[in-house]
Amino acid sequence: MKVLCVASGGSLSDFNASLYYGCYDVVIAVNCAWQAAPWCDVIYAGDFKWWEAYHSEIYTDCVRVCANENARIFGCEHHKTDTSFNSGANAIRYAVKLGAKEIDLIGYDCSLKNGSHFHGDHKRIDNPKAESIALWQWQFKVVADECEKLGVKVLNRSAYTELECFDRV
Repeated sequence: MKVLCVASGGSLSDFNASLYYGCYDVVIAVNCAWQAAPWCDVIYAGDFKWWEAYHSEIYTDCVRVCANENARIFGCEHHKTDTSFNSGANAIRYAVKLGAKEIDLIGYDCSLKNGSHFHGDHKRIDNPKAESIALWQWQFKVVADECEKLGVKVLNRSAYTELECFDRV
């Protein structure tokens, strides 16, 4: 199974969703990235606070997934995983759980160079800081190692990225 994970990094502002529509078995949008790919199959947001702030704005019909079991009140499936990891990393883990053998990444900048998000800063929840991005680098490396051990191929197709733990195309 081939999965596309779409995160909300600043490089996603130039994202042309139509280029990827219909090319994957499953499309997972991370947090507000569903706005760039409203045809996604899954919205993955690991934080209860994100669901609390944004659940009422989602108009697309898809599976909703959260690492925090309390988000079930928003209709979310509980993905039992390490809740200290960022949503983008846990979305990759969720893709593996679904049976992905190939995972492509878009919008996985892991950087503030192109802004905090393709949609600008959040107004209702926290935005990434340099310290959180340094932690994310380590978290993504852990996930990359997990994928390698399982034989899952992960390619970072983001227009810009500072992640070095995944192959680039």
